[in-house]
Amino acid sequence: MPHLLTLPQEIRDIVYEYIFALVDPPTERSPVTSGRPRKQIHGDSSDPNVEFGERCNQYPLMPLPISSTSLLLTNRQLKAEVTFFMQSLEKTHALVYQLDCLILHEQYLYPTWLSIPYLSESIASVQVTFRVEGKCSPARRSAWRAGDGGPSYLGVGYLVWSLFALLRRFLIRGPHFLGPCLSTSNRKLCVREILLNVVMPEIPSHKDGWAEEEIVALHISSHLGYLLGNSKYTAGYRDIVYEHVGLIRVLLDGKELRAWNLKGDCEGTVTTP
Repeated sequence: MPHLLTLPQEIRDIVYEYIFALVDPPTERSPVTSGRPRKQIHGDSSDPNVEFGERCNQYPLMPLPISSTSLLLTNRQLKAEVTFFMQSLEKTHALVYQLDCLILHEQYLYPTWLSIPYLSESIASVQVTFRVEGKCSPARRSAWRAGDGGPSYLGVGYLVWSLFALLRRFLIRGPHFLGPCLSTSNRKLCVREILLNVVMPEIPSHKDGWAEEEIVALHISSHLGYLLGNSKYTAGYRDIVYEHVGLIRVLLDGKELRAWNLKGDCEGTVTTP
């Protein structure tokens, strides 16, 4: 009976390319009722496992959606072919990770990985999609604003610090947001491009003449400028970003709003089971 290994190599390569391009659709259900386990970090920011201001982040506890795992564990021939294919992606800078970030009620951030072809220390592009759902309760202030329990003397609300914390966690820990730091095993993550795209719904809701998504995109753009500036309060984030990232782009529904070219190409190695 015909099976994958009886197909010509060219056809198998197309199959590998298709599998590595698979993307999980973002859940349409509310993350509160979806049944997927999450963890919110509470603790003193002096703890090395706690990032300052990350109270808004609801980190996923689900296994990472790594497309290559089953192929690598099937047999030696498939592992060899898939590993060669992975190395070719590295050489052509074609490895893409995709992350969905739902901003709920202007209070919480739910990051969910949609596509990780394989674990690597050298990633061509991390494409982050921001979706906005729900408005802040009248009884609370938006977590974008300083003063909602946030460090108002810095002019920055907790949602901004939570975004900074999410970025920092990824750069020092990889896609396992709650995992150990890569530096503990002498590894370093390098990302050529981080793309932050705020998507517009079919029927956007408006506030003071602005769509909610437009406001979020402007928040992200302006505060990234603050992060990458010379403020002493963001040095711990800024230095990590400049060390690990080549380019950051902020988009609104696919249209570029702002970009920062930080440095040249990053190099790294493929990690396989």
